[in-house]
Formats: sequence, structure tokens, C-alpha cells
Amino acid sequence: MDAPRRDGGHVWQCNEDDRNWPSNWFTQDWYLASKGYWDELANQGIINPPWTVYGSLCGTPTFPSTRMAQSTSPSNSATTNLVASLFTDPSLARPEATASFVASSFSASPTVPGTVAVSLSTSPTALPSLTATQTATSSVASLSTQAPSNPGVTLWDYQAKGTVVAAAVAIGVGALLWGLWALFRHRLKAVYAPRAWFLPPGSRPPPGTIAATLLPFLHLPPLNDPVSEAQVMVHVGASALGIAALTAVVGVGILFPLSIANVPHLFLTTPQNERGGRLGSLTDLSLLRLLNARDPPDRRLALRAFLVAGDVVNSTSAMGGSRTRLIVMLVLMAALSVCGTLFIVWRTYSKLSAYAIRFEDASEGQSMVFIPAAKAPAWQGLTETGIRRRLMLGPGEEGSVAGVFAIGRFDTIKEMVRERVHVLDVLEEAESLYIKSFQATPGSSKNISPDSNRLLSSRFSDLMGSTSSSGSLTGQLADFNPPGQGGSAFLEVSQRQSVVRRLGKFSVGESVVRDEDGTFVPVNEPKPPKNLAPGKRPSPEGLTPAERSAKDLLAALEDSQKRESYMTLASDLTSPHTTTGYQPLASRPQSALDPSMLADLKAKITWSRTRLRKLNANIDKAQQEAMYEVAIGEGATVGWIIVGRGVTSLPCARQLRGRTKEDILWDNLAEPASHRDFWTNIAGVCGVISVIFIPFMCLAVASAPGFAHYLRFLEKLARSDSFGTGVVESLVPAVAIILILFTGIAIVQHLATQTRAASYSDLRLLSVKGVTYLLLVVGTVWVIALGAILYGMDAYAENTHKARSVGDGIMFIAWQGVVLVIILSIILPGIAIIQPRRLINWVVKRRNVVTPRQLFHINKPPNYNPAIGLAPLLTGMFYHLALCGVFPLISVPAVLLAYLALVSHQWLTTRVLCETGGGMSDGSAALWVVRRLGWSVGLQPFVFGLVLLSRREWALGGVGVGIAAIAVVASELVTVATYRRQPPVCFSDVSLTDDSGASDQEREPTLHRRVESDHSALARFHVLLPGLGRLPPENPLPFPTDAIDDYVSTDRAMQARPDASVTDAFATRDTSVVVTPPADVSRGLIYPPELLVPAPTVWLPCGDANVGQQEADALAVEGLTAAVDPQPASLAPGAPVGPSP
Repeated sequence: MDAPRRDGGHVWQCNEDDRNWPSNWFTQDWYLASKGYWDELANQGIINPPWTVYGSLCGTPTFPSTRMAQSTSPSNSATTNLVASLFTDPSLARPEATASFVASSFSASPTVPGTVAVSLSTSPTALPSLTATQTATSSVASLSTQAPSNPGVTLWDYQAKGTVVAAAVAIGVGALLWGLWALFRHRLKAVYAPRAWFLPPGSRPPPGTIAATLLPFLHLPPLNDPVSEAQVMVHVGASALGIAALTAVVGVGILFPLSIANVPHLFLTTPQNERGGRLGSLTDLSLLRLLNARDPPDRRLALRAFLVAGDVVNSTSAMGGSRTRLIVMLVLMAALSVCGTLFIVWRTYSKLSAYAIRFEDASEGQSMVFIPAAKAPAWQGLTETGIRRRLMLGPGEEGSVAGVFAIGRFDTIKEMVRERVHVLDVLEEAESLYIKSFQATPGSSKNISPDSNRLLSSRFSDLMGSTSSSGSLTGQLADFNPPGQGGSAFLEVSQRQSVVRRLGKFSVGESVVRDEDGTFVPVNEPKPPKNLAPGKRPSPEGLTPAERSAKDLLAALEDSQKRESYMTLASDLTSPHTTTGYQPLASRPQSALDPSMLADLKAKITWSRTRLRKLNANIDKAQQEAMYEVAIGEGATVGWIIVGRGVTSLPCARQLRGRTKEDILWDNLAEPASHRDFWTNIAGVCGVISVIFIPFMCLAVASAPGFAHYLRFLEKLARSDSFGTGVVESLVPAVAIILILFTGIAIVQHLATQTRAASYSDLRLLSVKGVTYLLLVVGTVWVIALGAILYGMDAYAENTHKARSVGDGIMFIAWQGVVLVIILSIILPGIAIIQPRRLINWVVKRRNVVTPRQLFHINKPPNYNPAIGLAPLLTGMFYHLALCGVFPLISVPAVLLAYLALVSHQWLTTRVLCETGGGMSDGSAALWVVRRLGWSVGLQPFVFGLVLLSRREWALGGVGVGIAAIAVVASELVTVATYRRQPPVCFSDVSLTDDSGASDQEREPTLHRRVESDHSALARFHVLLPGLGRLPPENPLPFPTDAIDDYVSTDRAMQARPDASVTDAFATRDTSVVVTPPADVSRGLIYPPELLVPAPTVWLPCGDANVGQQEADALAVEGLTAAVDPQPASLAPGAPVGPSP
């Protein structure tokens, strides 16, 4: 019978003397750490303090004991007694409760045949003894779960609360992101559907369906032709989803039931650490539950005495069959999970290998390589033709060279081109402000909204305050008069001597006629009237019939692809850029700006036009000189780009994997690549991140048994069981780890750019490698290992069971992995598909758009970054494969992560991403990632084996580690070893340092006739190309991409807009003059873009009063090519993009 309590307080007993607890006990750490536990026991009867306190106050204690509840089988009253002595080590003993507590914790449940009844002897001995009454046919021990012995452990503890909060945050933020995407994807076509308008009509994706969005694994993009990296990586995401689903079925369906079915809870098998801390409800769902039932910790006196007896352990199915369960788990893990995952890896790798073969077939076996000039001194001074002769092979050899292109240093041209782009932007902005300031009717300026007026004034102030001006404009303003009530003030016909034409040069006002072969030739006609003043339109009476004959030329050039503008000589002439529906105005437009502002704009425009015209002439001359030096083999050469079969076997060849001109990093060709420094820096970054992780992982294991004893500031967390504790120990470390990892990813990408890679493809492949190793080694392995080591700090301090404690820490830290994967699973795919950074930049920049070219730039679709795109998926997969063997429930968020990541990736690939800044994928990066997924398959049996080894299960642990090693080897066998393709070795005997084979004929410079070039890109290419290296038109290389250079192909850029329909984008109309776009003409020339870029076209808005056409005519008078945007200016900036849903 329980001893009476005194004054309703806590009572303890020393040598059968009942005493009240001293007041100072209620302030001790051992009480405060488990206050609820001690109070609950006090309500049941006498409760003694820990042995460290009890032994110091009661010298030779004897324990009062009470008979525990006994039950015998009604069917068989014959019983046998099994006595197991308790541990006598006082450092482990904790007589904190009387027999009444022991009975409440370990009383046997009502027995059935085969049930053990446990009783405590009544003799007043120094240490109690435990008596078990067992039926003759007993084989099962039943443990009561009425009162937990691990205080604070319930189904709704800090781990459960933290996980629920993390899931709620992930669901809330994820629902917001995915909801915004569903709302915006039809309203903002410029951001969320660029492939529907940026690509030519034949390449645009079909309308999306709900099935294609929600079942992306059934609608994967085909890999029949060369495609972008994003389209190839979708198949990697699909394989990751298959791996996650398979391991989830094995983990949740098989491993999880084997770990917890008929197995005692952790609070029955794990003692409370005398230094505080406790396990949690999620840890109770891990493999630790089975392992502790098989081999309980030796700090639990009463339960250890009950379980340590061999007869009892061997007679229970939950503990006696635990080894059998472990064997079954290991076998099924190897047979189903590992083998099934390797099968998925093999299928994906074989599919990607087949694509790599088709990629080689599409390029007809040709490759593009770069040979640095520093590695080939024997080629210095040779022409492209001479180098090609050196690479000629015999008729029986497979290799061939299709083209050799000398790459020189064109820094001067590059700087001039960069300056020209800046001047062009200044000119277009000034012209746009000027054009938009005019209205269609004289009184319409009064109807301009204050916001529009303020916008014009603000942009005018920004423009005039820019440093691109030629200094003070005071002197320039003296040459011009402010515009009056009339139209454009820049129809300065009499101030120019000639106009640059696409098919030749004609004097201003000169009439032209067609000859028999269709060529326009000038005729002798009177000059235009001398009284034609700027700012006034010539009257019909002032023009002769011969002058009106220029109408024929303008009509012929009306729909040419260059959209060049020419001066209108009469009011009845049809402009080549007059948009349908815009008729000549009878009334003169008025500007919304005052005359002083217009005068300043005029000065700005005049300076920009003059500077642009001068730069065009200088760049054209410099390009001709550079082409001449390339043709004769002179000048500073940084290397040669060689296209052909087998050229990858050339010594010192740097492969250009994308096989497009857009894939080449021209600025990096002059510098040697340095991968050693990259990996050294990556190691340093990994070390720094590993150190930064330590405080956050300390926070994650704050409630681990005994850990807070060594970090006193964490004791409050170890004592509390609130929502705040769960959030601080789960959500905060998980978010911190994710942010730190993505910061490390950004650093890795920056370091990759410092390697001077020759192409974007190499840069992306290097970034993917660095990011994958960062996520695997530091983001996964180090985080798990660090958490396990910190968990075992108490064991290391006591120098006992260190390996076992670290193994338990792996299963404890799996809770943190679950929270991390939950956050990754919903939020990260939502961030990827909503593109918040691009959306914000688009909204902010769109408010300041003035010119059509600026609008085109902000609407331009993004490129794919595989390192960023795959990072969340790889992180989740690594955690999943590492922990699903010891914590199978991590498979649930991992499958959700793989699915949502595939949905996001599929949408971005088919609707958003365009290959505008790279090359086609040869499958190298995807094949490499699949190989690393095959390696990570071994993480599951490896971690499982390590945990068993920590429990001294040498045989099972060794088998688990062996299965991991076999999995890695098998992964290599089913991937690289099976599908290894050796490139042809054709030019291995070519010497880059021995110039003895160079003949005098090879070194003789070849001169080519040069004629003066005009500003027409077509004519200029026609003059410069003969004699230079050029790929034949039928050569498949370089591959075409989605890129549109608005400075070269302005007409294509004008048609690539979100509101363009399928019928008008890139459509061609019947014209009498057909001009091939410069981008198509220069396709076979693999030279730096600054050497091939033609004079740019000034891109002007249309304007409400058709002033844009007048400005285009004025630019043509000054020798500048201009094009008027077909979209009205009022719809360009600030108008809604995309149809309403």
C-alpha cells in the first residue's frame, strides 16, 4: 500500500522513513528538466530523487517494495518463477520511484496463454529483485504502455509539433506560389508562356492540357532530334520520380511495418538520461525502435532486468525475432529497392545514350573544337587554308575537316561595337520620347493624362541627365530651332547629300527606274526644289513628275526584311513602314512637351545620330581590315575553331559541346582553362559551409538525451515540449540549411565562370558537377554525420557506447531530414515555376520601358540553368536514399518533391525556357547526373549497415556495407561500361609544335580583292566572304538555336512579341525585293560576333500621329537604317500582355 503523503507535497523515503522534499529540490536541474514527470509520480505515491541525490542523503538505503500486479493464466495455473537480479552499479541506478511506480510502468497486462506476469519481491533488500511468473506454454511477453518511462514522450510532442508546423508552412507558402502561377500563367504570356510567341510558328508548343500538366511523366519531350539541355533533363527528373516511388513502396510498405509492428515503443526501452533531454514521437517511428527492443540501453534498471534475462528475450516475438526482421529488411532492400533503382538508372542511361548517338548522327559525326594558339606554335602564320591542308588525311582514314576559322583579338572592334550599342540605346530612347510626345490632332495634347505627361517629363530628365551625351548641349542647341506647330523637325532633306540604299547609293530626290533584269538605276532628273525647308512637308506643286517616280522604289522596298526607311518626297507617296489603318493626317500633330524640352531632345538626337553614323563607318572599316588579316594569316591569333569528323582527337583540343555559335564563350578562348583551381576552391567552400552548419545542427539536436548538459543555453529547449521548441529545432535549422546550400550553389556557379570555359555547355556541366558534389558530400552526408556525432556527445563524454550512440544519432537526425524534404517538396518547385525574381524584374523594368527594343529585352525568355533547376530534386533524392532504410516515412515527402519538381520542370521546358544563350545538349550533363543517382543508390544499404555495425551486428552490418559497394559497382557496369563510346582517333599524329611540314605555299599569304563596303549587311558579306573559311550550306553545323539578336535581326525581333498571332509572326509577304537576313547569311561563318555584326537598325515606335514614320525617313536621309514597330506606341509600354482568361 502506498505510503501517505504529507501536506499534499512530494514525499520521499529513506530507510522506511517518509520525508517531504526539501524546497531546494524544486529548483534543481533534474527536477526542472522533467517537472511533469516528477509531479505525475508524486501523485501516485512516494517518489525518490535521483541516485546522485538519494545516495548522498541516505547512506545505506533499503527500498520499500510492494507486490506488483500478478495474473496467471486461467487455463493453466502452473507457474514458474524467473528471477533476474538488477544492476548494482550505483552510477546507473535511479531509485526515483517506489514499487507502485514500477508496477504502473511494467505491470503485466491481463494474461492469456503464453503471457508473462512480473512481480517485485517484498523483502526489504538493498536492491530489489524482479520475479516473473510464466506459464508453461509462454512464448510472448506483453508490455504495458500505461505510463511512459521516457518523460515527455507522447504522440503530440515537440517533434510532432515541429513537423506539423513545417508542413503547414510548406503547404501555405506552396499553395500561395502555385496559386499565383495558376492565376498568372494565362495573363502574363510574356513571363509564363514565351515559347508560345517567341519561337517561329512551326516550333511553338501545342496548347497545354490539364493531363499534360498533372501527368508530366506521360508527356515527356521526345529525344529524336538535337534538343536543349532542359528537355533532356526532364527525363532525369522522370527517372528520379520513378526511383522515389519505388523506394517509397519498399520503405513504407515493407520496411516500416517490420520496424514497428509488435515492437515496444521507445519510452519503454529507452531510459531517461540523468542529464536531461529525450527522444521524440518521430524517432519512435524509426529503426531505433526495433534495435532498442532487441538490445535495450543499459541505463534502464527495471526494464533492463526484465529484458536482459535470456529466457525472456528469446521467448518474445518482438525481440526474439528482431534479428530475423533485420535480415528480411536487408534482403528486401537489396532485392527490391537497390535492384529496382539500378534498373531505372539503366533504362534512363540507355535512353540518354541513344539520344547521344542520334545527336552525333544529326551532326553527321562532326564536332567543333578550339585549338589555342599558345599550344600550336607551328600553326602561327598559316592561313586557314594552309592549316586545313595540314589536316588532310588519306582516303582510308575516317577523319575530315569541314572548316578552319582563325580567331583573333578584336578588342578594338569589340569596344566600338559596345559603344555603338550604347549610343543606339540613347538614340532610340530620345526618338521614342520625341515620337510619343506628339498627338494626332492639334488639340489632343490637352487630353493627355497627367501621369503620361509626368512619365514623359521624368524620362526626359533621366535621358538628358545621362552621361552618354557628348558633354554640354549648349553649343549644339545653337544650330537648331525649336519645333513649332508643325510635324517632325528632322526632315532635313537639304542638309544631306545621299541616302544609303540596300541596292546602291542614290542622291536625294533622284529618280530611279528598273532595267531589264530588275535592277534599279538612276535617271537624269531635275533636283528637288531648293526651298524645301526642314520641318515642312513639300507640297505636290513643288515636285516634278520625275520626283514622284521614286514611289516605285519605295513600293518595292516596302516589305523587305530589313525594313529600312527612306525619306518621303511627297505627301502622296506610300511609306514602306506605314501600318495598315494609319492614314496620313490632314492636321499637324502637336507635342505634349514644351519647346525647350523638344529642343533638348533634338540636340540629343542629333548628337546620337552623328555619333552612330561615325561608329558605323569606323566599325565597318575595322571589320574589313580584320577580315583581311584573317584571310592572309596575319594579326594576333588566339586560336582556331575547327569543324569536322574526328577533330576531338587533335592535341590540346577544347571541345565545344553545344555545336552552335551561341554556345561559344568568345572572351574565354584567349585564356587557358583552369579546372584544378576550381576544385580547390570548391573544397574550400565545402569546408566553410561545413563549419557554418555546426550551430544550426546543435539547434537541431538540442533535445537529444544529455546534449543540453554541455550547452547550457539550450537547456530551456530541452525542457520544453511546446510548439516553439518544435519550430526552433526543426524549421529553423532546415530553412537555414537550405539557404546556406543555395548560397553555396551561387558561389559554385561563380567559381565555374572563373575557369574560363570555352562554351556555355562546358560551364553548365562544370557547375552541375560542383553543385552535385556540394549537395551530396556537404548538404547530405556531412549534415547527417554531424547530427549523429553531436547526438553522441554525451557518450563521448562518458566514454561508453560511442559507436552505438552515433548510430542512434543517425536515426534521431532523420527527423530533421524529413522536415527539410517537406520544405523542399512544395516550396522549391513553386518558386521555380513562379520565377519570382524574373517576375519582379519584369514588373519593375516594364514600368520604365520607353523603346520597343527595351520591351523586347525584358520579354526575352530565360535560359535553362541545370545546376539551379536540379538542386532541390538532387537534395531531396540524396536525403531520401540515405535515410529511407532507417526512417522509411521520409519517402512520402520525397515522392511529393520528385513529382512537383517534374511538374515544374516540364512546364518550364515546354512553355518558358528557350535556348537563346547556349547550345544543343549532347547529353553529357544528363548522363553524368544519372550516373551519380546510380551511385547514391548505395547510400540506403550503406547507412543501414553502419547502424547495424554500431550495434555490434557484424555480420548484418558487413553485408549491408557490402551491398552498398556492389550497388556502386553495378551502377558503373550498367552505365558507363555498357555504353562507353570511344571517339575516333584520326589526328593523334598531328603535331602542333613541329612546323617542318609547313610548305612555302602554305605560308604564302593569299590576297583577296576588296571593294568599298556600304552599310548593307548582305552586300558587305558578299564582298568579304570569298577566300575566307566558310562551312558549306549543306553542313549541319552549327546547329540553329532559338536566339534572336535584335541588333542583327531587328525584323524578327519586332514580330516576336506576346500579342503576335501565329499568322503574322515571322510571316513573309510577296515582295519584289527579297533580302536574306544577316543572321542566315553568316550561319556558316564561325567568327566572333563583333566581326560579323552589321550596322544596326534603329527600332522606333509607331506613334499615335505617325510621327515614327517621319523619323524613320529622316534617319534614312542621314544614312541610318530605321524600322518602325508595327505595334502602336500606346500599346507598347504598360499595356497588359496576353489575353484575359
